[in-house]
Amino acid sequence: MVGALSKLISTARLEGLARGLWRLLLLSLPITSFRYFPAVMGATQHQPLALYFLALFLPLSLWLVWRRGGLRLPRPAVPLLAFVLFALAASLIAVLYMPLPLRGAEVEGRILRGWVSFGLGLAFLAGATLGSQLEGDLRPSLRWLYAGLAATILWGLVQAAAIHTPFVSHDWVDEIQLSFSLRRLLDRRISGFAYEPSWLADQIVLLYLPWLAAAVLRREPATRFRWLEPGLLAGGVVLVLLSYSRSGLLTGLAAIAGGLLLTGGPALRRVAGWFSQPFQRPGASERGLRLGVLMLLVAALGVSVFWLAQNRYITRLVQFNTELSLNQYLINIGGGPRVAAAIAAFGTFDEHPLTGVGLGASGLYLMNHYPDWVMTNVQEVARLFAPDSPVIPNPKNLYTRLLAETGLPGLWLWLAFMLAVLSQVRALLRRPESAARFVGTAGIFFWLALMLRNITQDSLTFPIMWVNLGLLFGAALRLENEPLEKTINEGRG
Repeated sequence: MVGALSKLISTARLEGLARGLWRLLLLSLPITSFRYFPAVMGATQHQPLALYFLALFLPLSLWLVWRRGGLRLPRPAVPLLAFVLFALAASLIAVLYMPLPLRGAEVEGRILRGWVSFGLGLAFLAGATLGSQLEGDLRPSLRWLYAGLAATILWGLVQAAAIHTPFVSHDWVDEIQLSFSLRRLLDRRISGFAYEPSWLADQIVLLYLPWLAAAVLRREPATRFRWLEPGLLAGGVVLVLLSYSRSGLLTGLAAIAGGLLLTGGPALRRVAGWFSQPFQRPGASERGLRLGVLMLLVAALGVSVFWLAQNRYITRLVQFNTELSLNQYLINIGGGPRVAAAIAAFGTFDEHPLTGVGLGASGLYLMNHYPDWVMTNVQEVARLFAPDSPVIPNPKNLYTRLLAETGLPGLWLWLAFMLAVLSQVRALLRRPESAARFVGTAGIFFWLALMLRNITQDSLTFPIMWVNLGLLFGAALRLENEPLEKTINEGRG
């Protein structure tokens, strides 16, 4: 009996269970607002299905990695830990300020809520770091990550067909969407498995695009199907277009441009050489293929621009009026709430510049610092002042949120963490092994996208940010201590 029980809970079986949970976690990441969540978590839009698998995986993986003797912290963990300790001290001090409750919310509850949310993000970071190490190679993790993207692309196209064509029933798709999500299908924009279209665009740009772009540029496929990454990359771009997410489009374009500039030189030269080769030899027969590819790319670009031009929400970005100030332009394009929130966050920071008002508590202070023009120019913010409004505002920008909630030292420590991540990515790029340069290339795309995304989002909970950081950290820890070419061969085998 004891022998049978010992076999059942052997290390090999537990490692197999941990890998299964890790892969399910990766597969379930697209579902951001799972409707079947315990009431103890409170009312929130952030209800990731992956949290169920993380709750089982994290303690098991911690024990397994500790038993292996391999429980090590990545180098960027030092400034992150410094940020956590300072934010904790600042939050304890902020409780003493005792602001007036807002709509039943008191400072202790807001700070506790902020730390629970931040703690969930850190738990995803720890889980992803451990999961990446347990796999022994990055490719199995990427395959399950890609499987989640493939399902998202398929469901996103079904949603698009229901919204824009008569061939798929809108009610049928809506019913399926509500079977797992808190929010029903929208009228003009797709959201995939996410709560809203901008969250879907975040998933594509932050979680999937970095690895797909690196695989295409470095020619490092995760499977034997070399068409998989280019196909998924094209499908992801289509989803971003169908989401009509302006922040997703702009962040994606900027991250791609910056990533190509910093890491894409060899790949771009390879493409340029392939295209120009037939034109350098008289009578070469492959010119038609090159011209056909060029025409296909131009046509895809034209269709994309035409599609986006049908939405006034997008076209307002390029409708300039020289008589308008920058502030008026931002209000005209729908950026008024974010501008007003940033001004209010700076006002909150100005009152408590060294310690802030506590992680999660800025919403109790913002109402006192909104500019006067919001009452006549920004209806979304003006509605916050209605006596019956249940909404507690938020800064809508991670950098201004950290200024308001942790003061200037807190923002400095967070930026030090981001610079430490960039330093580790740069170190991987400078190594000669292809596996390290692949991870470093993905890291550049991800770092650029993350820094830009945090201009329009203020959440410290979103799993996609922490999971990708964990994948980078876990891969870096493994590559620093293993023969890289052996790792590559094992992964391909």
